[in-house]
Amino acid sequence: MAAPALLEAYAVLTRLPPPYRLKPIDALAVLEGSFGDARVVAVRAGETWSLLRTLPARSVAGGGSYDAMIVACARRARADVILTWNLRHFERLAEDIELVSPASG
Repeated sequence: MAAPALLEAYAVLTRLPPPYRLKPIDALAVLEGSFGDARVVAVRAGETWSLLRTLPARSVAGGGSYDAMIVACARRARADVILTWNLRHFERLAEDIELVSPASG
């Protein structure tokens, strides 16, 4: 699991509008219950700068920056597949990794 995706999941769960917003301790419990055994992968500082330097040429901005970081984490982990609800967000960033959506199957 890409570290930024795990952190983003926590952030979203704790900022949803009431009554759906989870307390921080409950959000942590949900994530640990769902992904507690997952290996978490992050990129090194130098890799972050290298990634950032590629974004302008690819016209990547805004939330797409996080998607690019998730792809970089997947490459670092030598992942063959990225599981996402947002195939379109990753198509131009992960040409070398299979993209799968739970919605498609």
